[in-house]
Amino acid sequence: MKIDSIYNLALVLIVTISFSSCKMSKNVVENQKNSIELMEISLEKVGMSGSENLVINSKERMKTQSNRSGVGDSVKTIFDSKDWNELVAIVQNLNIEEFQNMEAPSQERFHDGARATTIIIKTADSEISSQTYDEGKPPASVKILNDYLESL
Repeated sequence: MKIDSIYNLALVLIVTISFSSCKMSKNVVENQKNSIELMEISLEKVGMSGSENLVINSKERMKTQSNRSGVGDSVKTIFDSKDWNELVAIVQNLNIEEFQNMEAPSQERFHDGARATTIIIKTADSEISSQTYDEGKPPASVKILNDYLESL
């Protein structure tokens, strides 16, 4: 009976360790799927009065504004690595499926009540674009990202 108990204990330990190992591997794979290698991010706003485009990468920030006739200016500044790391962390926490398929909470952009706003995430191998939404009224799924980009 003593050998049976040792055998059963060893079997339980092996099964437990195997299960834990599989679960940890699954978590690593899931984290890798959600991992986005951010290269650049853009916040584009377009309306009848003109457009505004904010493009940020790890080194610089460029803001371009133009009026209805296309006349405008661009300002390029150095982008702080602390801010870049915070931006990357925000993007890493996004649900990309929800980001691409979100529904705008309002429709004012269709009658020029607000500028149409879009966020574009560029990675090493793809470009991911949000659905267009009204300026100042982002869907809940991108509110943190939108507010952070607006603060820059």
